[in-house]
Amino acid sequence: MRYKFSDLIEIDRLQRLFDKLYEVTGIVAGVADIDGTALTKIGWNDFCSEFHKGNPKIVHRCIESTGKVSELVSKLHSKSEFTCFKCENGITHAITPIMIQDKVSAYIYMSQFILSPLDLGYFKKQALELGLPERKYLTSLQKLPVYSEEEVRKFMEFAICIGDLLTQIANYKLKLYEEQTKTELKLSELVDPYEFCKVPTNDRGFEKVDIERDLKKALDKGEFYLLYQPQVNLKTGRVEAVEALIRWNHPKRGVIPPNQFIPVAEDTGLIIPIGEWVLRTACEQNKQWQDKGYKPVRVSVNISPIQLRRWDFVNLLERILEEVQLDPSYLELEITENSLMESMEENIEILDRLRQMGVRIALDDFGTGYSSLNYLQHLPINNMKIDKSFVQDIVNDRNKSYIAESIIQLAHRLNLEVIAEGVETEEQLRMLVNKNCDIIQGFIFSEPLPSRKVERILRRGRLNLRKFVEV
Repeated sequence: MRYKFSDLIEIDRLQRLFDKLYEVTGIVAGVADIDGTALTKIGWNDFCSEFHKGNPKIVHRCIESTGKVSELVSKLHSKSEFTCFKCENGITHAITPIMIQDKVSAYIYMSQFILSPLDLGYFKKQALELGLPERKYLTSLQKLPVYSEEEVRKFMEFAICIGDLLTQIANYKLKLYEEQTKTELKLSELVDPYEFCKVPTNDRGFEKVDIERDLKKALDKGEFYLLYQPQVNLKTGRVEAVEALIRWNHPKRGVIPPNQFIPVAEDTGLIIPIGEWVLRTACEQNKQWQDKGYKPVRVSVNISPIQLRRWDFVNLLERILEEVQLDPSYLELEITENSLMESMEENIEILDRLRQMGVRIALDDFGTGYSSLNYLQHLPINNMKIDKSFVQDIVNDRNKSYIAESIIQLAHRLNLEVIAEGVETEEQLRMLVNKNCDIIQGFIFSEPLPSRKVERILRRGRLNLRKFVEV
């Protein structure tokens, strides 16, 4: 007699384990018999239907795809193997078979994650086959969490561990059934799954999960705000630009610095809506300053490589500038050297389109990466930012001083302006002036300020540099 897998395990306890897994990883998991019967309360169809209820066509195709699962699982021969496939809505599903007596008796499935980077070509093709507008379809995919291959690998290791656990339990109970033993074993008496399988995380994993969970709500709750740090021209003393810097005022943790939540936002894809909010808010604030009669300045915004390579980024930027009615020349995008090198040819093409719009481009953190000088002369950029690690040691470290001077000379030969960030002391400022640096940003002039305090500086128009140091 062949028993169904659901006869051999305690579903409620297993569900609690998967609930914990979802809490930690954000990935939904479930167990089903080979006939497709969902054992845990979050079934494949129910989950997909819930997520895609706003688009009936995608939901329908997603449900239809479940028939393919049995075909895939039946072809697997080892409990240590798993496979990933995409159903018609572009969602990636991962399947781990559970083997009992050399037969697939059930499978663990995970759904609702996308490997990073996104395969836009695949999604565009799916939009065409589904008869959906491409923009609408790709926009709907923004809500999907994005995971790296390493994160998915760790998750699958956990899933395989669960598979091993369930196989042991099922085999043990099956043996009892076959011997017609009336002893009723409980899952908790056999093994504690919390001890048997470790939820994939690291020392800071739970903190990251908390941040990710709260990040999803922060934008809607208005918990983000911008500060602006002035950039001062060393020849004129005028404020040339202000850099927009995001901060997160968490209701329980207080102000969380960007280096703690931006990486999480990039890992999960939340950087897309957050980045759009920063762009729009910074442009709106700059236009408000101009409407109040202050001398126009540029607003500089840091752009993640994920934003830059997004299929509709240039169109999004055009739309924001048009809606805000801000001249593109008063917006500057800061791109880090390392992120630019990741997909150089593709990024150059995007930057060219931005420059043609009139938007200025700054190469941020220059000197910390491995950029090719051959590429550098072809980059469509307006200025370079010397990384603060060079500025901090420019007085005491001769090598750092030489590198900073070389960067300034190189930039000037390429007709680029140079911005030194992180300037805090008179000695640093004096050396940068002597090396003909163009623009200074740092605490020696001003810390990042709320918009109302920036207006006080804009009202003055220029700073008296001799107040800071005799140059």
